[in-house]
Amino acid sequence: MAEGIKFQFAVNARALVEKRKAEHGPQRQDGGKVLVLLISRADVRVTSSVEGFNRTVENYEILLQDTYGAENVTVLGAGYETFPEREPRTEGERKYLESLDFSEIKFLVQAEFAKLIRSISGEEYDQIHIVGHSDPLWGLLFYNTPLVGFKEEKAMSARLDKPGNWPLNPGGKILLVGCGANGGRLKGFLEDYEIAEPGKVFAMEGDFDCEGAWVRVGPDYVPLEEKIIVGRITFGWYHTEQHESIKAMGLWLGIQEARRRQ
Repeated sequence: MAEGIKFQFAVNARALVEKRKAEHGPQRQDGGKVLVLLISRADVRVTSSVEGFNRTVENYEILLQDTYGAENVTVLGAGYETFPEREPRTEGERKYLESLDFSEIKFLVQAEFAKLIRSISGEEYDQIHIVGHSDPLWGLLFYNTPLVGFKEEKAMSARLDKPGNWPLNPGGKILLVGCGANGGRLKGFLEDYEIAEPGKVFAMEGDFDCEGAWVRVGPDYVPLEEKIIVGRITFGWYHTEQHESIKAMGLWLGIQEARRRQ
């Protein structure tokens, strides 16, 4: 009996989450294959997996998965192991794969980012979202001591000035996502070396946030914060409670959905 009750609760919870997504989440789009590269996994001020910048990152991942389908969205970088399924055949390959295991790392330095790009250069994506902490002067920040912005000479020495070393389809889009990500040299680098075609690089201005909400269940007399959490949704691109940075990005991407959703 207890197992039956638990099963029914799980079924009802999933149905409620899907209902909330339909009401408040993004609408499905045809966007091809999407790659998300995380330079920063968490807020530099906290270690919790659900606080600060990490919550924004998680919401953003859900937003893209719900928009384009989870099967079409690949997330790599800080917090992820690049090739978990590959078995090394040699000691050299083992060391190479270990160097691309960022599952316990929250922040990438530029050399790690370059190595990650090169490791997947043969793959084909229609969108690449590069996400991290940013600075209005330096743009996306790579984590060294001290924090540094994008260094063009390092990118060229890693041969990132060669379009063929990027896993981007012809006509594909690159988005630089973070507070003040339009600062620094990265956007100009991508354009000057024709990594992406003209007009295909988006760099966020101002603050970055991605809003969502917990889905909870419980009797009406129970306070909201005491109800049981059964899932989480991210608000649609033009939802009234969504952050302006996401709305601006949605317009640039050409996202089509009802914009007055409550």
